[in-house]
Amino acid sequence: MENTLLSEIVLATVFSLIVLVGILGNTIVCIVIMRKRFRIQFTHGKTAMDYLLVNLAVSDILSAVFVIPRYIVIHAYRHPRDLPGDILCRVVTGGSLIWVGGAASVFTLLVIAVDRYHAVVQPHSLRHRIALKRIPCVVISCWITSLVLCIPLFFVMTYDKKQDFCTESWPDTLLPKAYGIVWLLYGGLPIPIMGYFYFKIIQVLWFERQAVIKTQQQAKSSMVLLTRRKACKLSITVTVAYSICWLPILVLYILATITPPRIEYGSPEYKISVAMACLNSSVNPFVYALQSQRFRRCVKGLLRCQQQMS
Repeated sequence: MENTLLSEIVLATVFSLIVLVGILGNTIVCIVIMRKRFRIQFTHGKTAMDYLLVNLAVSDILSAVFVIPRYIVIHAYRHPRDLPGDILCRVVTGGSLIWVGGAASVFTLLVIAVDRYHAVVQPHSLRHRIALKRIPCVVISCWITSLVLCIPLFFVMTYDKKQDFCTESWPDTLLPKAYGIVWLLYGGLPIPIMGYFYFKIIQVLWFERQAVIKTQQQAKSSMVLLTRRKACKLSITVTVAYSICWLPILVLYILATITPPRIEYGSPEYKISVAMACLNSSVNPFVYALQSQRFRRCVKGLLRCQQQMS
């Protein structure tokens, strides 16, 4: 009993730190990219990449926010039971919206990879590039797809009195297995696809273009190459972080349905894998800060602004 209580306290503390950093960090990302009155802007005018990064930050904030009722304050109040408890589980405390944010993240990362691929490998093919006018359609498609993927969770989440925790209650044992496979395909299949795109990008930016730059000796071409390399490094790092953080939960979700009670839904191992997935929301702002000097300068400008206002 004491070990269980201690593990719950440790997990709640870890989740609290992850959520705090994730919400603050991604909020700063949104402000830095979208704020127009900065003297030092993140980019010279808004680009499709800017809005995709904002969409990624919003999805990370959504996941972080709904971790709070699911894993941090769940034992700080008495959860309603019966029908009210089931409704609350499906909407708030069950964590369904955490998965919606995760689905939106992988959708956005795949779109970023596709856009970078066409920008670098096929720069003259503008038909496949994501123009600013296409961004609303891309963002809307992202969130519709994410909600549709997570619709089953809004119907199967119920409150378990014994565990004092929201769990999935499927009408048939095959359904959670099938749903786990769907999620593994949705969240895992884009990883090798993005890996292929970035492999081709690296080939072009770091190997094939070197001879051209050296013979032409054009400063402008060299600057464009450097800018694209930085954007590529940023995208690759964010994608690698996603892969490391999300693969454990995608695998354990299936194992929890295939091999209970060895790996139970809501067990400490399962919660740790969820913490890793949530960690991805907190990592991205640090990736931007490490990869982009312009981003660091904008954050400093934001902090100076706040100090002057106070």
